[in-house]
This record gives sequence, C-alpha cells and structure tokens, in this order.
Amino acid sequence: MKVAILGASGTTGRSIVDGLLSLTEIKFETTALVRPSSLEKPDVVDLKMKGITI
Repeated sequence: MKVAILGASGTTGRSIVDGLLSLTEIKFETTALVRPSSLEKPDVVDLKMKGITI
C-alpha cells in the first residue's frame, strides 16, 4: 500500500510515520512530501535513513 505524508518532519507527521513503520503485518511504501528548502534538515535526513522516500 502506498502512503504519502505531508508534514512528515513535524510532530504529528512524525507520529504517523513512526506508527506506519512499526506495523509488521502490513508494509507501506511511504513517501514524505517536503519543501525543497527542507531537504537537508536533520528531521528529513532522519526520515531518509529510516527508508522513507522523500
């Protein structure tokens, strides 16, 4: 299942991403939509390291 998340580096978005990643019975292809100016922010880099497509 494909999921796109707006605001994935914010508080609510981060909770949603963590929840999706913690599910073991369903695998999600997760994409975070971020502003180009945010690509190098630590929160966005962390999402990349977790396997989230940016």
